[in-house]
Amino acid sequence: MNDNTSMGNGASQQNHPNGQWQGQPGQQGQGQYGQYGQPQGGYQQGPPQGGWQQAPQPKKKNWFLRHKILTAILALFLIGGIAAATSGGGGSNGSDTASNSDNSSGSEKKKDEKKSEALPKVGTAIKDGDLEFTVTKVEPGVASVGDQYLGEKAQGAFTLVHVSVKNVGTQTQTVMADGQKAYDAKGIGYEANSTASIYVKNNDTFFTEINPGNTLQGVFVFDAPKGIKLTKVRLHESMFSNGVEGSL
Repeated sequence: MNDNTSMGNGASQQNHPNGQWQGQPGQQGQGQYGQYGQPQGGYQQGPPQGGWQQAPQPKKKNWFLRHKILTAILALFLIGGIAAATSGGGGSNGSDTASNSDNSSGSEKKKDEKKSEALPKVGTAIKDGDLEFTVTKVEPGVASVGDQYLGEKAQGAFTLVHVSVKNVGTQTQTVMADGQKAYDAKGIGYEANSTASIYVKNNDTFFTEINPGNTLQGVFVFDAPKGIKLTKVRLHESMFSNGVEGSL
C-alpha cells in the first residue's frame, strides 16, 4: 500500500505510522504554530509586566557651574570690594587712634601741670617722717661747686636746692644727700650728688645728725643736662621712706 495519498487539492498526504496526518512543508494548515507559522494565541502586545521603566534624566548643573566665567568675575569684584572696605576702615581707625592718643597726651600733660601747681611752693614746709623740709632757694645753671683746689664740676649743670631741715620727732635723725631726688617737667628724675654737696660752703646735708627740735641749713646738689629746668623735688627722711614732694 502506498503511504502517499493524493488529495483533492493537489497536495499529497503522507500517512504517519500512528495514523496522524502530517502536511508537507509549505502547505496551508493549522498545526502547532497555527496559520502562517505564527504561535497560537498571536503576538503579545503592550508593555511587559510591571510597566515601562523610564530612563533616569541627567541632573542639571547649578548656575555657577554652568557660568564659570561669570562666577569668576563676580568673585573678583566681591574680593576687591571687601579689600577696599577693609583698607578704608583701617585708615579711619588709625586716624581715630592717633587723634585719641593726642587727646590722651594732652590730658596727661594737663594733669601733670595741675599736680605741679598743687605741690607746695618754695618756702612752704613739707614733712616726711620726723623731718620737716622747707625749700628756701633754688640756684639753676651752676657749672661747678667748691674752689680751684677742691671742687666738683657738673656733667651738665648743677641745680642747688637750699633747704631748712627740722627734726620734729623725739629721736635723733640723720640728714643725708643720698636718696634725695629732683625731677624735670617730663618726669625724668635726677639723684642728688652727695660728693658735690661736700664742696658747698656751710652745707650740713652730707651726713649730719640732728637732735629733736633742732634745725639745720643745707644744700642738695642735682646734676642735670644744660638747659633742663628742675620743677620739683622729692625729699626723704631716710633712703627707705616714701618721701614728700614740693615744687621748685
